[in-house]
Amino acid sequence: MKKFLRENKFIVLIFTMLFGVLIYSALQTLITSDDLPYSLFYRGEYRITHLSQIIANQESDYLTINGRFLVHCVVQFMLMFGKNLFAVVNAICIITTLIFVNLIVKLYTKKSSLKDTWIYMLIISLFLLLASYKYCIYWVAGSVNYMWVFMLLIIFIYYYLRLDLNKYRVLNAIIIFILSSLHEASFVLVLFIIIGDSVYNYFILKQRNKNFYIVRLIYILFSIIGGLIILKAPGNQLRMSTAEYWYSMSFLKRISISIPVVSQNLYNFTNIDNVIPTIFVTLTLIYNYKKKIKFRNILSVTIVLFSLIAIIFNSGWLYFVVSVLMFLNICIINYQEDNNELSVIWLSLYAVVFSMIITPEFGGKRPNYYMYIFMIINIIIYLKNMIQNKNALTVIKVLSIVLLVFTMTRETIIFYNIGVVKRDRKANIALVKENNLEVMKCKKISDKYASYQADGNTVCSDDYWANRYFKYYYELPEKTKIELVD
Repeated sequence: MKKFLRENKFIVLIFTMLFGVLIYSALQTLITSDDLPYSLFYRGEYRITHLSQIIANQESDYLTINGRFLVHCVVQFMLMFGKNLFAVVNAICIITTLIFVNLIVKLYTKKSSLKDTWIYMLIISLFLLLASYKYCIYWVAGSVNYMWVFMLLIIFIYYYLRLDLNKYRVLNAIIIFILSSLHEASFVLVLFIIIGDSVYNYFILKQRNKNFYIVRLIYILFSIIGGLIILKAPGNQLRMSTAEYWYSMSFLKRISISIPVVSQNLYNFTNIDNVIPTIFVTLTLIYNYKKKIKFRNILSVTIVLFSLIAIIFNSGWLYFVVSVLMFLNICIINYQEDNNELSVIWLSLYAVVFSMIITPEFGGKRPNYYMYIFMIINIIIYLKNMIQNKNALTVIKVLSIVLLVFTMTRETIIFYNIGVVKRDRKANIALVKENNLEVMKCKKISDKYASYQADGNTVCSDDYWANRYFKYYYELPEKTKIELVD
């Protein structure tokens, strides 16, 4: 242990700093949005205090809301203990994810002068710049549903890339079943990895062994069973019935509406939050140029043209073309470098994102989180494989330090300001309860920081769905009027 700490002291220091920042940020956020009803017994007036209440709640939710039984048990368990336990576990999950990001990078990079210290600094910085993370991190329901689940998925992906799925068949089948039953997105990802891997083995590796595909069919079957537990939950069917307007339209009409929105959310270069896809596309094009392969250069020019036209006309359909061209480009790179198993992962990621087109909630950005993490992986792979020049290495090292300082400082400032609002609201809640006031002043999170806190301001609106849970959670009289003030 001492030897490890001595040899990796800077990495340990960096992750210690990150651990502190992540815990601090989580503790500054409010209990809000889905966290409020999930804190309450049967979504009523009283908070959950026992494990038995969690089980009873999830039995009810499975029948009336959705099928994420296992995930939401964890959500409610965390909420039962408040934010302290969540903050620590959340930080551990994030750090674990980032470690596996680097482990996957190492599988697909040549020997490089860019050591782990610099790589981890870049990975952390890019992660903190993520657009989707603000929708998936720091509020309990969002984080457990997306961040924690993806931590398990990236471990599975590393396992898939590193080992033969034909080994440990019984264990693999159990893992596949559990992962598929956690979340709709995890089901799609796992299922497409298995299907894509089967196709890759048949057509690229020329694997013709019958037993091989019998095992794969068993895996697919276990994945589908796990997915059906979620998808066929009575609660999901009830929710679908509330979106009759959506399902009354033809399938073609629905996807013609949703495809442009999903694509624009994924690759909107004009949105300052979409810095990761912008960096990813830019580095992919540079990588194409460095390899000096004619077809890839032609593809690069095409991607640039469609990207510029998409920006000018703000067209979702043109962003869809960009997303298709980028997928094609990634697959060509992987094929030429004999990394076809990475294309299987990218196919699965695209399946997760674009599976949203069939739902009435296609505008949601949270599934993009999975793909953005893999964009970070590819960004680091490109950098490690391209940067060997001494001067270029120096630039990357300086950039790593500057980015890390900037992103950690920015993160701390953002959540400090959210924490100020949190403490003010708690003080006003106490004031209302002590003096039996009919009006509560609810301090507004400034527009500059509001997007980093799920439903941070809307929850204070009397006509917002979570408002009554807000009152139940903080034990405010139902008659209390809430005024949002600057």
